[in-house]
Amino acid sequence: MTGGIADAAARLGIALADRYRIERELGQGGMATVYLAHDLKHDRKVAIKVLKPELAAVLGADRFVVEIKTTASLQHPHILPLFDSGSAGSQPDASGGSGGSAFLYYVMPFIDGETLRAKLDRTTAYETQKLNSMMVMLTIAISGGPFLGLLGTVVGVMITFAAIAASGDVNINAIAPGIAAALVATVAGLGVAIPALFGYNYLITRIKEITTEMHVFTDEFVTRLAETYRPHGRMAAE
Repeated sequence: MTGGIADAAARLGIALADRYRIERELGQGGMATVYLAHDLKHDRKVAIKVLKPELAAVLGADRFVVEIKTTASLQHPHILPLFDSGSAGSQPDASGGSGGSAFLYYVMPFIDGETLRAKLDRTTAYETQKLNSMMVMLTIAISGGPFLGLLGTVVGVMITFAAIAASGDVNINAIAPGIAAALVATVAGLGVAIPALFGYNYLITRIKEITTEMHVFTDEFVTRLAETYRPHGRMAAE
């Protein structure tokens, strides 16, 4: 940590010493800094988000209370609950003194899980696998269609020989039904396999393009986050 950041963390630790023990800084963005802390009362890890001094000075404690009440009322499975909030101590001013605005903070659960990069990569792999699993029927049609046609051809030839044997003579009336059945079966098999082959080649190309686009999005998204939020210590998005 730089001197200013370390000073702010030390001041925050002193201001909240009766409730939380500040352990380290997790990261910071344009509006706030997030610290990992230990909740002394409930013996649990929490994340404390502290507004930047310039924002805290403009917002003020009264408006902050109003805004945080709105945040606390939000209930959704994908929204972290609010444990605590308030103002305490004073942040360092521009000269490094203690004349800055009060620390405006709120406390939320600390979720120690996989990195954003790992989450996005895992989701990309899952979606790619799901797309590829939809190609099974096409591969079956491509490989099985010609064999079904071949089976039909063999059956048609067998019918032809049986008809010749039954009639005791080789004539058009005896061989036509079997030959026609063989040709129909062959055409049917190819009629299934050829469109399936064209469709498979087109769709597999699209899946590769979509997978590439997802990887590019992941790279650009994580890079943009890293540029915007400048995390300290362990990277939030590796």
